Amino acid sequence: DEVMQHASDKKLRGKIPKFYSVPHNRVVEEGSTLKFQCAISGSPMPKIIWDKDGQIIQANDKKFSIFDNKDLQSLEIKNIRQDDAGLYRITLENEMGRIETTARLEVIR
Repeated sequence: DEVMQHASDKKLRGKIPKFYSVPHNRVVEEGSTLKFQCAISGSPMPKIIWDKDGQIIQANDKKFSIFDNKDLQSLEIKNIRQDDAGLYRITLENEMGRIETTARLEVIR
């Protein structure tokens, strides 16, 4: 069955998403800027989703900037306030699998 063989060959060539480095829990002062960073891999290149306390972060948000430099992913949070404290998660997903990691942000006055 040639079609099935081709599909399984394609799957063998792919790689599940992987973190080489992960963002760390941080404590920052109000008004500062923070960047969560991680190094990733996967084939095909994984889809990247950042969220805070389960709410997806949009790339065009004034508060957040998402930097997609292929294997280096970053989330920048500007002018941090108390309500920015919480659990930030990055999820990587491709047809081979899905992986996620989290980092907690605490804000001090």
